[in-house]
Amino acid sequence: VGGVIFFARNVASPGQVATFAADQADAGLNPSTIVRRVAAIGHYHRASGYPAPTAQPDAGGLAEVMAGIRAEKGKRKVKKRPADAAALRNMLAEVQGDGLRAVRDRALLAIGMAAALRRSELVALELGHVGLVPKGLEILVARSKTDQDREGATIAIPEGTRIRPKALLLEWMAAAGHTSGPLFRRLTRSDQLTDDPMSDKAVARLVKRY
Repeated sequence: VGGVIFFARNVASPGQVATFAADQADAGLNPSTIVRRVAAIGHYHRASGYPAPTAQPDAGGLAEVMAGIRAEKGKRKVKKRPADAAALRNMLAEVQGDGLRAVRDRALLAIGMAAALRRSELVALELGHVGLVPKGLEILVARSKTDQDREGATIAIPEGTRIRPKALLLEWMAAAGHTSGPLFRRLTRSDQLTDDPMSDKAVARLVKRY
């Protein structure tokens, strides 16, 4: 943001803006954010009566840098997040029995905490978002409040030896027997499986109970 303000108050060459954009990319900013910032620089130049850096005769290098940054936009980010293993083990120990509800609740707690998912992200998961890999799981979070560009993010969840989120999830998938649609389904009072996803409020109640 500071760079945008600087360039808004000073006439910038395409090379300067290219360096700025490259630095932003190296800092890990989202490609679409960098594109918007470069567009803002151009807007302030035009408003001040100067040609935008992207419209200047020697803007070829800047165009190449921006094309490379845009090319990164379609690549999903892969990130790993740690879970509070001690807290999760204590919660899982409170889930008693081998019925469908207990099997679902253990899997939901393990996946939700191991991947550090929000309730809304957890209930939006579908079977197609789950990838089985030798060392654990890869979960695609297709929709998130913090994912303004809707690129999605793949979260790697290692299996480990104590929590075993992969084993718990496979147990739930086998018990439920559904082959598509929402991953974590709502159950009736008599523990019958429905086609509906759990609500975020139901997840909140579940976490509070355990």
